[in-house]
This record gives sequence, C-alpha cells and structure tokens, in this order.
Amino acid sequence: MSNQKFIEVYFHHTNGGVIAKHGSVNTVTPVLTMKKSPSPFRIIPFHKDGDFIGEPSTPSWTVATRREFSDMLKSEEYQHVAIQNDEGKYISCRRKVPGAGALAVYKDKVVAFEKFLVEYNPTSSTFAFKSHNGLYLHYNHYNMMISFKERERERAGWIVDPFQLKDPDHEKIRFFGVANKDGNFLYQKYASVDIAPAWPSDVILQGILKE
Repeated sequence: MSNQKFIEVYFHHTNGGVIAKHGSVNTVTPVLTMKKSPSPFRIIPFHKDGDFIGEPSTPSWTVATRREFSDMLKSEEYQHVAIQNDEGKYISCRRKVPGAGALAVYKDKVVAFEKFLVEYNPTSSTFAFKSHNGLYLHYNHYNMMISFKERERERAGWIVDPFQLKDPDHEKIRFFGVANKDGNFLYQKYASVDIAPAWPSDVILQGILKE
C-alpha cells in the first residue's frame, strides 16, 4: 500500500483541541491537546469484512479541494476506514471496559480492531468514527488520552481537516488561536466547511475573543 496515495489530515474536536500522535510524557498512545500542534494522519478505505480496497474510483491524490475531500469521505467507498499516523501505525480500539469505554493504541496492521465505520453529521459537517464494539473515537476528559466512548454520534464528531488542500469557494478563517511566547495556545477556535456561521476573512478578532 502506498501511503502517498492518501491525503494527510488533522483531527479537530468540536469541543476544542486536536489529536497529536502522542504526548510529552505519554509516547505510546494518541492524545487530545490544546497546546501542541496537530499531527498528520491518513484515512484509508477498507472493505467491511476484508482488506484494503486498493485504488478507490476517486483516488484521494486526485482530490484538489476541501469540498471534494469531504464528498469523498462521505462516499460509500470510505464507509469503512483505518486511521494511520505518519509512522505507518494504525489507531486501534481495544476491548471495551464496562463503564469506561476502550483505550486507543497503535498497531502495525489492520484487523477488526483498527477498522471504523464513518458516520457523517450533517448538522455540524463533522465525521464520527464508530469502532467494532459500537464505541466512538473520542477522548478521556481526565488524562486527555484518545479513547473510545459511548457517545451520541453528534457528540463524537470530529472536524477532519485536509490541511494541504485549498478551498477556493470558501475563503474563510478555519482556525484562530492565541499563543504565548513559548508557543502554547491560550485560546483556540475551529470552524469547518459548511459549519455556520463560518468567519469571513475580514472577521473582527475582538468579537471572537468575547465569545
């Protein structure tokens, strides 16, 4: 499988924060962070009960805009996917712990634990990723580790940002952040294609800060 065929994306949670490949102390599992930059991941389509699909009818490397990417991710061919980091490892949902969800770790190959059902949330233009045991890709509020939780689909939505693609039809600010001198974010806000209201490029920043 050629990883170059798949567009790199960032994952932004609607509650704030981004997925980083690992934390400063925890170097084993992905984490949700408000301070570090997001890490690139690839969303790779798989057959529901089989292997890598191969070359989809609309190869991701031919997609030129964010709108086209969003449409591709909503397509039937991308209904079942794996999520791969830049080291070639896959996010994996381990066995469900009653009342606690399941831990997210990295694995070298894809089996049932590494495949997710993609569900689109039209009201927020976000995507949820449902695991083999019915849990959704989310995070632990206490240690900020990426994990899988029992959530409603809408609450488990992620803004999937194909950050290298252009969006000529929607010249909007997608991210706004205030950082201190050490590069740590003090304030972050995200938007995405189709999320209303998106901010026009002449947005008054003071208005955002007052929210």
